[in-house]
Amino acid sequence: MPFGPDAQDNGRAAVRLVDAALDPMWTFVTRDGKTLLFNNALVGSRNLWTMPLDGSSRPRQITSMPGDAITHASLSPDGTHVAFAASATGNSDVWVQNVDGSDLRQLTNDAQAEAWPVWSPDGQWIMFATLREDAWETRRIRRTGGTAEKFVDGFFRGDWVPKSDGSGTWIVTSMAGGVGLRLLDGESGTVVWKDGQPGDAMPIFSPDGKSVSIAYRESRDRDAIWVYDVKTGTKRVVVRFPHQFHISFRANWVDEGRAFVVNRIEEISHIVMFDGFWKPAPRAGR
Repeated sequence: MPFGPDAQDNGRAAVRLVDAALDPMWTFVTRDGKTLLFNNALVGSRNLWTMPLDGSSRPRQITSMPGDAITHASLSPDGTHVAFAASATGNSDVWVQNVDGSDLRQLTNDAQAEAWPVWSPDGQWIMFATLREDAWETRRIRRTGGTAEKFVDGFFRGDWVPKSDGSGTWIVTSMAGGVGLRLLDGESGTVVWKDGQPGDAMPIFSPDGKSVSIAYRESRDRDAIWVYDVKTGTKRVVVRFPHQFHISFRANWVDEGRAFVVNRIEEISHIVMFDGFWKPAPRAGR
C-alpha cells in the first residue's frame, strides 16, 4: 500500500503481493525494500524462504530444520546471513546461518525462552528478547557467538538503525503486555521517548531512520498503520483500511519509504454443532 497524504486512500489502494498458497508468516523486508523473508510450512515443517519483491525470481528455501521449530527471523544488513529463533533443542534459542544454507550455528543455549532476533546496523551483533525469572530482558550477542550480555530491562521486539546524523544508533521496540513502544539510544540504552498506546506490534524504522511505522488495532476487526517522528515522538495515522484487516506484527517500508508491505492475517469464523458429546465413551470390547 502507498504512503500517500490520505490514510483512507492508502488503505483502499492496498494490493496483494503473495497469496495464501505460500502460507507467509512473520514476514521481514530488507532495509533496501527489495527482499522478502518469510516463514511457511510448504515442505512439511515451518522453514524460512526469501523472494525478491519485484517478482524477478521464485521463492527460495534457505533453512531446512524439521519439526516446525523456526519462528521469528531477520536478515543481516548485507543480506548474507539470517538470524532466527528456533526450538530445535527443546527451548527457543537464537540461531544463525548463511542464506545459502551453510554454517548453521546455535548462538544461545539455555533454559530461558528467547525470541525476535534483530541485527545491529553493522551486522556484528544480534539483539533479542529473553524471559528471565518471569521478567523480560533485552540482550545481545555477537554474530560469531560467545556470551550474551544484558542491554536493558524489558521486552524487545523491534528494530535497530544508525542515527541519521552518524552519532550512534537508535533502537525502537514494543513493550511487554501490549502497553506501547519506546525509543532507546542504541549505545546507552537510555529511553528517549515512549508511547503507551499502540499495543504490542513490531515497530520498524524507515530507510532514512527518521520515522517509525507500527501496526495498531483501532477496532476489533481492523488495524491501521501509524508513523512516528523519531526526533519528536509525534505520531499520525497513515493507512486506514476500508474493510476487516489484521496485520501480523511488522509494517515494512518499501520503495524508498514511499510504501508499506504487511503480513495480513485473515480470520474465518465457523459455527459448529456437537451432537451427543455428553454421552460416556463405550467400554473396551463393547
